[in-house]
Amino acid sequence: MGRLAGAASACSCLSVGSSGDGTNIAELVRKLWFWMVCADPALARGAVEDMLPSPSPALALRAVPSAGDDSDARSLDLARQREGTADKLWQGQAEWRVISTAQAGAWCPPSPTGFVIRDTLTARMHPRRACAALVAALEVMGVDVVNDGGNKGQVVHATGLAGLQELNDAYGKTVGNGVKGQAALLRFDAGEVPQLFADAIHIVPHADGTLAIGSTSEREYDDPISTDGALDDVIDRATRALPLLHGAEVMERWAGVRPRSKSRAPMLGAHPLHQGQFIANGGFKIGFGMAPKIAEVMAELMLEGRGAIPDDFQPGASL
Repeated sequence: MGRLAGAASACSCLSVGSSGDGTNIAELVRKLWFWMVCADPALARGAVEDMLPSPSPALALRAVPSAGDDSDARSLDLARQREGTADKLWQGQAEWRVISTAQAGAWCPPSPTGFVIRDTLTARMHPRRACAALVAALEVMGVDVVNDGGNKGQVVHATGLAGLQELNDAYGKTVGNGVKGQAALLRFDAGEVPQLFADAIHIVPHADGTLAIGSTSEREYDDPISTDGALDDVIDRATRALPLLHGAEVMERWAGVRPRSKSRAPMLGAHPLHQGQFIANGGFKIGFGMAPKIAEVMAELMLEGRGAIPDDFQPGASL
C-alpha cells in the first residue's frame, strides 16, 4: 500500500452507486479499498481504528465432516493432511489445526466425528462498520464519496450484477449472473470468540454485542432484496447447531445479490466494452475478503500501468 500513497491526490470523487437493487456489499468495499490503498496509509489507519470496535479474533471453527461410515477416518486424514498444506502456503502467518470438540470448548459447532478444524487465517469483521470506517478515512483524505459521479478520469466499473448483465447482453451469452443471499442479525453478545461454520451456515459474532448468520444461496429469485421463509430456515438451522442462540432477538433481516462470474473468479483488468476503462466484478463469495488485494492490483494497473493480475482473473476467462 505504501508505494501507492498520495496517488489519490489526482482523484477527488468516488461514485459508489446505489444498493437499492441488491448490490452486494463486497462491491462497495472493493471501491472503498481501492481508494484507501491509493491514499495516505497513516490517515486511513487512524480513521479505521476510530470507527471499528476492539480487534476481533482471527479464528474460525468448522466441523470435520462425517458420512457415518469408514469415510470418517478418511475425512480426518484429509483434514490433517491439510495442516501441512496450510503450513506451506500460509508461511507461518496463520495455521490450520484439527482439534477435538473438547479442546474447542462450549463455543463449538456440532461434529459427529468429535473433531473440528481451527484456522487462524479467518477473521471477524463487521461489514457495515468497515464500510463506515473506510468512508471516514476517505473523507479525511479529501475524497468525496457520492452515489453518482461523472464518467471521467480513471474509471473502474465495480457495478455488480448490473455490470454482469451488461456483458451478458453484449455477448449474447452468460458471462456472469447474480446469486441472492439472505442473512440476519441477532442480538447476542458472544464475546471474543471465533466465527463458526455449521450446517453450511456462517455464525459471525461482532464486538458490538450482535451476531450475524447467513446465508442462503439462490440462483432463482424474484426480488433481490426481500427476505422470506428461506431465511427462517437458516435461522432455525443456526439455532439447532448452536442451542446457545435459542431465544435471541432477530434484530434485522436483509438480502442482497452476489455477482458471480462464469469462471467463479473475480473479473479484473481492462473493461471488455468500455475502451480505456476497467472492470472489477464477479467476486461472488470471496469478493469481500479479497477486496484489499483486488484494490491493490487494480490501483497498480490503473495508476502505474503495471499488470499483476493472474490469467484466471482476467475478464477473458469468463467471456
